[in-house]
Amino acid sequence: MNDAAVPFDDAVSRIAAECARLGYDLGWRFLYSPKATLGPSTDIAFFGINPGGKVFEPPVASVEQGNAYRTECWPGNGASLQREVKKLFQLLAGALVASRPRSPVERPAGAPCRGAAPGRSCWPRRVPKS
Repeated sequence: MNDAAVPFDDAVSRIAAECARLGYDLGWRFLYSPKATLGPSTDIAFFGINPGGKVFEPPVASVEQGNAYRTECWPGNGASLQREVKKLFQLLAGALVASRPRSPVERPAGAPCRGAAPGRSCWPRRVPKS
C-alpha cells in the first residue's frame, strides 16, 4: 500500500471488509470523533485501545455529535476509560504552555531551549485515579 491519503469512505469500506474477513462480529468503530477531524490540517491523532465488550454494537464510521469520550455514556469499565482519556487531554492541554523568548541567545541562563518547556512545571508528577 502506498502512502497516499485514503478517502474516508474508502477507509470505512476497507475496515468493514477486514473485520468481516477476520470474523469480528461485535461491531467496530473507525473514529471516536466527527469525520471532519481527519483533514489536511490534522497534526495529532489519538489511537484508543480496544474497549472490548461482549454485546454487538452496530459499526460506527464516525461520531458526528462530537468526541465520543465526551458525548457518550459508556457502560461498565467504559466510563472509567472515558474519565481517564478526558483527564489525559486536560493534562496535555494544560502542559502546552508556550513561552516566547526573543531568541535562543537571550534565554535566561539554564532555561531549556524548547518554547513549551515552562508547561512541564504544570504537569503533575502522578495522575490520580478518578
